[in-house]
Amino acid sequence: MKIKKVILCMIFTLASIMLVSCSTNETVKDVTQEIEQQMSKDDTDNLGITYITEQKEGETLKASFTDFDGVIYVISTKENIESIKNSDFSLDNKNFEDVKTDSYDDFNIRYKNKTYFSVKKLDIESNNITSLKFNSDYSESILLVYRTKN
Repeated sequence: MKIKKVILCMIFTLASIMLVSCSTNETVKDVTQEIEQQMSKDDTDNLGITYITEQKEGETLKASFTDFDGVIYVISTKENIESIKNSDFSLDNKNFEDVKTDSYDDFNIRYKNKTYFSVKKLDIESNNITSLKFNSDYSESILLVYRTKN
């Protein structure tokens, strides 16, 4: 009889530990997701990034340029860097230039669970420009990052 009570206590203790560890696992996942979201937001804030947009060839830029002084970057995933480097991009006949390695303009960000790298850039100084035409010989849509000057 005494052995049965000891075995039941051990089974109850093991079951309790398993239940607690399962609920802790969900909590850990939730906290980890919140931390990752906050970290990626902090990264873009620290870099001075004000806007990220997807752009297609021939479209008018989706962001307004009311007193925007900064740089627009073409960013790419690691897999597409070479094809984007070999493509030409322009904004109202101003050509984007390559980002120099290890320069201030060479950065990466996390966006929608992927890492993107700056590949090309164009300095913008605007005074109430309402729209600019984006041109490219790259066949797919790309991401543009708007970053203020320090």
